Amino acid sequence: MTPRILSVGAYERDNFGDLLFLLVTERYLEGSEVVASAPFAADMTALLDRKVGAVGDALSESRFDAIWTVGGQVGGTSLDGAGSSPRVTPRTGTT
Repeated sequence: MTPRILSVGAYERDNFGDLLFLLVTERYLEGSEVVASAPFAADMTALLDRKVGAVGDALSESRFDAIWTVGGQVGGTSLDGAGSSPRVTPRTGTT
């Protein structure tokens, strides 16, 4: 039986480090069904090729063998705080 793992992280934000945590976790837990969730649901299709569900919904709708929490700001963030995370802006020229 394939283990179902709920991966909880800040995957609803456009933040390279948080999204990398998910990809590394999926690779580390290869052979498991890893379900990504975040404090708030978001359509992350442009960056992750998937939608990310809210952790509360995932826990109330499904059963999991384990919960894997990574990154910061997943337990004490607000909707406003999650939406205001910094974004990387490419620079042009030299300084």
